[in-house]
Amino acid sequence: MRNFLLAVFLHAVFSASVFSNGIHVVRPGDNLTRIAAVYSVRISDLVQWNALKSANDIHAGQKLIVRKNVDPSGKLQFSAPVQGKISVSYSTSRDTPNPGVWYSVRNGAEVRSAAAGKILRIDELRGYGRYILIDHGGGWTTLYSCLDSIAVEKGSRVSEGQLLGRGRERIFFLAAYQGKPVNPNQIL
Repeated sequence: MRNFLLAVFLHAVFSASVFSNGIHVVRPGDNLTRIAAVYSVRISDLVQWNALKSANDIHAGQKLIVRKNVDPSGKLQFSAPVQGKISVSYSTSRDTPNPGVWYSVRNGAEVRSAAAGKILRIDELRGYGRYILIDHGGGWTTLYSCLDSIAVEKGSRVSEGQLLGRGRERIFFLAAYQGKPVNPNQIL
């Protein structure tokens, strides 16, 4: 039953997000305002990164660079989302899969954004409680669940380290690149 709930949870979370490899293919009707909002970047950055003459200098089929917060090696810079001890580690084991990490935390522990981004979804799921999904651009998303309270709103932009909410006893944290969970120990 737990694996079924996890599968439902991951499907719900990742079907709501936008994953990219740092490139956006312009579709008919797209404009830089809409593209910038989807990837949580500034229009001026899109113009600069793509050497555009103006914000209107795009056409259907054109490939645009939409990276954000990426270091020269292509990795997003993350920080720990909560102060606490890891109680269950990331695992790809067939017997005990765990696509993220569980932190043991004190009641009222502050849960903070691991990187700058845009709040894609705030919802609740049995077994994981209230959760927040953030799109960080460049194909990266993070998820924070088992939140006791939430301090942000869907659609808002957050900075690295910004308070997202508070937890009680345990927090689940998941990071994904292009929709595939990544071991948080490799990015934190």
